[in-house]
Amino acid sequence: MLAALYVERARPLSAAVLPAAPDISRDGNESRIMSPVPSYTYQTVLMGSDIVLKFYERQDIIARQAFLLIKNWEDRLTVNRCAGSGSVSEIAAVNAAAGQRPVKVKPEVFALLQQAQKVGLYEGSCFNFAIGPIVKAWNIGFARAHIPLPAEIAALLPLSNPHAVILNAGDCSVFLPQRGMALDLGAIAKGFIADCVKSFLQKSGVKAALINLGGNIHSLGAPKAALPAGESDKGLKNWRVGLQKPFASRHNVLGLIHMAGKSVVTSGIYERYFMSGGDEQKNNRDYAAAMAAAIQTGARPDRAEEEKAVIEAAARGRAREHSSGGRMAEIAVPAVFGERQLAAAVKPALHSLESLPSAKRQSDGKAAFYHHIFDPCTGYPLHNDLMSVTIISDKSVDGEIWTSLLYGFGLEKALKFLRHRANSGRRPDSEKGNEPGSVASSIPLPAIEAIFVTKDKRIIIPKAESFRFELLDKSYQLIEGDTAA
Repeated sequence: MLAALYVERARPLSAAVLPAAPDISRDGNESRIMSPVPSYTYQTVLMGSDIVLKFYERQDIIARQAFLLIKNWEDRLTVNRCAGSGSVSEIAAVNAAAGQRPVKVKPEVFALLQQAQKVGLYEGSCFNFAIGPIVKAWNIGFARAHIPLPAEIAALLPLSNPHAVILNAGDCSVFLPQRGMALDLGAIAKGFIADCVKSFLQKSGVKAALINLGGNIHSLGAPKAALPAGESDKGLKNWRVGLQKPFASRHNVLGLIHMAGKSVVTSGIYERYFMSGGDEQKNNRDYAAAMAAAIQTGARPDRAEEEKAVIEAAARGRAREHSSGGRMAEIAVPAVFGERQLAAAVKPALHSLESLPSAKRQSDGKAAFYHHIFDPCTGYPLHNDLMSVTIISDKSVDGEIWTSLLYGFGLEKALKFLRHRANSGRRPDSEKGNEPGSVASSIPLPAIEAIFVTKDKRIIIPKAESFRFELLDKSYQLIEGDTAA
């Protein structure tokens, strides 16, 4: 069966969403225990994640239709396989035709690609829908995750240029002009699909629902409140979404986000990563405890040293580029690398783990940490003072985009950006455009609010008009309002 039906009990729905406990209403000196409101939760596995839909009425048919909608979009947008349910992924077809021919896609997919490219072209943006070659090279989150050779990354960077992707609005065609180029919509697909599911539920007459796509949360309306037994007028209150504690179990949260009708999207370095120490490489869960200790005790090079190391490492391993058609003439590095092909093509000396960007060493200096949020300029994981960025917004796709953008800015620039954009409407036009960094003046800002979790255990919330945050983990410092910005 595609979906399993059960009535929610007094335990968490999922990793990110917490059920409401029975409420107690106090009327003067009298306390009345509220009777719980039955909820119906439908769950399946799609997109490699647990998919959970919660309703306050039995919705067997609508839930199944929603799951089929998600499956349809997964089949159309995936890059991990060429076919699903008898159909070929439109994105996989585009990637397979790289360097050969344009591929026509459906208008709604084309519109998504246009949006993804536009965001990626903002100066200073770390959102890149053409980063497929880099993602594949690292393979983080999968069994064969590894550190690519510097020469491989250097050769793949030109293939990960969003400017090079040709989108033809006349016939909705997409062309990747070089072999080895590959689109990857992993940074936007779940948000887009969550918005599609919410729209479908609204059109189906659903008034209150919670959508959980593997941790990407979207909501329709608000949950029904518990009322004293015998009372029938069911009121509404906020959904409670848990903000996960970094490198802890899914049920271990820093606090609760109280909201209704909003999307909550979090991007954190603890979601997909691997640790590497010499010849030994292990994936997420095996090294979670070690990583938690490393964050508290490990020293890291400063940003300037890291950037210098990236440049020097790439220079040591890079094949020289001659003017003959822009090809790698000195060393024949294939566009799509296999381990044997690469070993035969280049033999650069690997630089030390300490010099790699985003390498967080344990106190013994043996293990290095690599996460899945990449810097499109270097091909290595981004490294700054942030553990995670959470976006609360009306549209989940905006949450996906802005978690990437703000994480890429780093904390200081992200806070300045949000403050200046919030103030821009109250300043004369002559003063606008002077925000820190040219990127700040070029990106249109939707109605979003952000939560930043830093590596030094701060939770920073510049503004919270559409939600309320309840701190549960007192080992973290909560900073709100003007003092945060």
